[in-house]
Parts: sequence; C-alpha cells; structure tokens
Amino acid sequence: MRKFILLISALLLFGTANAFVINASTQNLYLGDNNVSCGRYTLSANSRQNDVESFCSVVDSEYQGGTTWLRVQTTELGVIDCAFNSGRLSECYKDN
Repeated sequence: MRKFILLISALLLFGTANAFVINASTQNLYLGDNNVSCGRYTLSANSRQNDVESFCSVVDSEYQGGTTWLRVQTTELGVIDCAFNSGRLSECYKDN
C-alpha cells in the first residue's frame, strides 16, 4: 500500500488530470470509460466527493497526505476504493 501511495503521489505531482487506475491486482476499474453505479449515482471521471458521499453507500473513509480515500459500495463490482483530491475524483480501483 505504501508503494501504491508513493506512486500515486508521484503521478499527481506531474499534473495528471484524467481519471486513471493503477492496480497491482488483476481487476481494474476505469472510470470515464466504464462508469460504475452505486445505485442512485453513477461515478465518472467528473465525480465530486460530496456527491459520492451523498448518493452512495460509503463503507469507510481515510485521509492521507492531501488525498481522501472512500470505500464505496457499487452495484456491479462490490466495494471499490476511490481517491479524491481537492474534492474531485482522481482514481478508483477494485482490490481483489
């Protein structure tokens, strides 16, 4: 997990603005191309943290180094982990 966070921090430092996924496991979730529903709301590359917290079931949350991580229950994939920077979605992944 530590290497994952360091890699994400490095990518964000270089100004990557698109929703992207980095996942050491085999199942990736690309928001923007394959949007994911949490029931009443569909997560996309433009999702705001407040919207996700309001319309989705958030299982857990954590704040680390300027990034808020939310574990979100989805209808298709079960629980996914999503990172938000400055209130905007930066990435999501499913941990197998």
